[in-house]
Amino acid sequence: MDIEASARFTIDGKRSIIWVGSHSGDRNRRILFVTPEPTFPPEGPYGDLEVTHYYTDLFGTNEQIKIEGAEFSPDESKFFIGLRSPLSADGKAQIRVLENLQSILHKVGGEPSPAAARFGPTIELDLHQRGIREIRRGIVTQLRSD
Repeated sequence: MDIEASARFTIDGKRSIIWVGSHSGDRNRRILFVTPEPTFPPEGPYGDLEVTHYYTDLFGTNEQIKIEGAEFSPDESKFFIGLRSPLSADGKAQIRVLENLQSILHKVGGEPSPAAARFGPTIELDLHQRGIREIRRGIVTQLRSD
């Protein structure tokens, strides 16, 4: 597993963290999973974090995607995914906007969701032929996808 990004959000009324794999290469990297937000200092090893929700193969493609950043919109209705690659056709960095994250996540031990990932318009940034390395809410609030 190759975790590249994480973000805090609320799901099922509980503060949680979503962890995002790079989605590059093999299927072990094509995963998102959710854990409860830990308290600090932690009460045990991180290897014992309880996974509550998961999703695999977000983009459903063989395209070489490399995720490096993730953040939610202020109201947590959209999930912004910053890509290191690929760049757009004209060399711009891309932020993909997932509009239905909570409806696609599977509860561990529950029935899989029938919903497919639904993406809104891609945000493109001119970073001089460079991809995204990280995104945080302070920046996301300045980028509107509507």
